[in-house]
Amino acid sequence: MKKVLLSEILTALVKTASPDAALSEVMTAMAAMKISCVVAIDDSNRPLGIFTERDAVRLLAEGRELSALTMDDVMSAPPFCSSSDIDFREAYRMLSERGFRHLIVVDEIGCLKGIVTEGDFLQRLDAGDLSEFKVAEKVMSRNIATVGIDAPLAEAISLMSKNRYSCVVVMREGIPHGILTERDIVRLAPTISDLSSKPVSSVVHAPLITVPPNLMLPEAIKIMEKFKIRHLVVTEENRLLGLLTRHDLVKTLQGGYVHFLQETIQMQRAELFKLHQQHSLFKLHAEALAATGNAIFIADRNALIQWANPAFSALSGYKIEEMIGRHIRDLVKSGEQSPEFYEELWGTILDGRVWQGEIVNRRKDGSVYHEEMTITPVRIDSKNITHFIAVKQDISERKRVEAQIYDLAFYDALTRLPNRRLLGDRLEQTMINSKRSGEYSALMFLDLDNFKPLNDMHGHDVGDLLLIEVARRITGCVRESDTVARFGGDEFVVILGKLDANKAESVAQASIVAEKIRIKLSEPYLLTLRRGKDEKIIVEHRCTSSIGLVLFMDHEAKSSDVIKWADMAMYQAKSTGRNSIRFYQEKA
Repeated sequence: MKKVLLSEILTALVKTASPDAALSEVMTAMAAMKISCVVAIDDSNRPLGIFTERDAVRLLAEGRELSALTMDDVMSAPPFCSSSDIDFREAYRMLSERGFRHLIVVDEIGCLKGIVTEGDFLQRLDAGDLSEFKVAEKVMSRNIATVGIDAPLAEAISLMSKNRYSCVVVMREGIPHGILTERDIVRLAPTISDLSSKPVSSVVHAPLITVPPNLMLPEAIKIMEKFKIRHLVVTEENRLLGLLTRHDLVKTLQGGYVHFLQETIQMQRAELFKLHQQHSLFKLHAEALAATGNAIFIADRNALIQWANPAFSALSGYKIEEMIGRHIRDLVKSGEQSPEFYEELWGTILDGRVWQGEIVNRRKDGSVYHEEMTITPVRIDSKNITHFIAVKQDISERKRVEAQIYDLAFYDALTRLPNRRLLGDRLEQTMINSKRSGEYSALMFLDLDNFKPLNDMHGHDVGDLLLIEVARRITGCVRESDTVARFGGDEFVVILGKLDANKAESVAQASIVAEKIRIKLSEPYLLTLRRGKDEKIIVEHRCTSSIGLVLFMDHEAKSSDVIKWADMAMYQAKSTGRNSIRFYQEKA
């Protein structure tokens, strides 16, 4: 089947309104324009919600006072949105799963691009989509809401709202007489004051357009287009048999497509079974694949799984019978990979090349795991690719160990701050960014003034608690984009990036942060040391800091020189009485 993107079928002209628009005005516009929905947008043209004909029926059934409502009061929010680069059959599948009839299409930054309704899907139906069902009685709805001609309008609206019907068929003496649709309700709503006193007969569409049960589906579509209607009542000798709606016709998209794939799977499985019976070697191969420790599955060209071994079942958490016939994305959708990742993957294997790489997947229980996967395209008695064989191996433990090694290499084990090695990388990058942007950055070197006596008096365990608390306090004084690192012992380094292009302003900004840190670190510390199961000792300690600062932007110096200058400024702060801040002054 040819792929048709949403961008090819969407309706670009969408009726929009602000969230505070009066609902009565919105419904009047819907009636005048004969449209099924209005989309609420913000000032940046981003969709906030949607109001549909079905919502209007619900409000009337609930007896709400429409004149007092706005879009924000009644719209469905957030609306269901999609990008325009997916196949329209896939889009319809997503709508069906959620029970929606409108799909809002947005661009890459979330701005409204258009909308896709059942009418747009209907225009893409072709003979292949309809061929399996052929005639009206194969797809028509048999569960129909009916009311008598003399019934109050309130009864009809309540019935439609309660059962989520798009219309009711009005009966006269047991014979279909007319029809009342959601669109009629929207048109009548502003003029209706008392639903209980107004009979259906005063608003019903009559005479009724009826069709026989053996009407070919393409002819049904032509009748709908000719009369600009969305419902056909199916009758035989004046007897009501069913209701053929635009929704029923569009459902053939999903039905025909899925049935086609399922039949293909069954045929291929039958062929595999025959081969299994005829060739003992095939049985040996299958048992070898099933016994291997690597997870393996075979999928057809449409990515539907045809076979999987027990190792794949153990890896994914799905039973083998749950997997057969399912699309790969239904079993391994972690959300960790971008659409571009999958485009590259599919582009490789559809081109006949082997794809190898790492991917993050999600088990049936929701847990995430890392795997190494190789996908090999296969051609069976054909020049074209017919199947894909995937071999997978769980590498979660390896990833965990790699992360642990990285953590040990770049982070301080006690404070969890970047260590000297990662500090060097961050400083190099900050210097590059500062030179490129023309904005100053600053490096701050801190040393605790009263740390050794704490270790001598209470031991290194209490000293470690102090260092952890110092790291927490410093981190709380800077931006997330800044870097706080433990340089060693009781020494810490802070990198402040993106200050200002003006040196005086940058000095002021860095001074404010340094002073904030100095004050925070001088506040009393209550350190709780636990000994045994129940015993704990609380040590109160006071500790100040000496801070050295250096500003840089277009330095040709090395990063080690910048650290050295800040260190020199810190020793100047110590030599002048501690608990102070000093800027590095370059020698004339």
